[in-house]
Amino acid sequence: TDDPRPLGPYGVTKLAGTRAVLAVGADLGLRASVLRIFNPVGAHSPRSTLPGRLAHLLRTVGKDEPLVVGPLESFRDFVDVRDVAAAVLACIGAVNSAGCVYNIGSGQAIGSRELAERLTRVAGFSGGIREEGRSSNRSDGLAWQQADIARAARDLRWSPRHDLADSLRDLWRYAT
Repeated sequence: TDDPRPLGPYGVTKLAGTRAVLAVGADLGLRASVLRIFNPVGAHSPRSTLPGRLAHLLRTVGKDEPLVVGPLESFRDFVDVRDVAAAVLACIGAVNSAGCVYNIGSGQAIGSRELAERLTRVAGFSGGIREEGRSSNRSDGLAWQQADIARAARDLRWSPRHDLADSLRDLWRYAT
């Protein structure tokens, strides 16, 4: 419900997309809603995401070589892909969701370093993690991200059911 204040081009385009969907829906009399998906993780996570990139690197680096990644100081809200799918279905079935924006996340911020360490344990990796380079352009200036999922819980009767440990196990299972 807060006024959006995007920090960069990525956020500006996401906000423009949200406004366009809601405006077209209203103009055409459609039940248009927007699900603002935070950081999905699970089976088949693409390399464009931190979890997907980490899984790819873990597959390609030697077991005792260091895993070289960018800075991991940010905190993000990671949500299981199955919970995202359940949110989509809940929104489709909701009667009063038209014109609303719903945050879809776990409702918890997890450190990117913790995510990386947890995935290395799942993978049985012992080479350590070395942070080099710069962060993603999408992440610049955004140290903490956590979804307030109260509206989705109230209106859609949706809440996440899968924890990060399950998501990381699925990510690794399908990455190997």
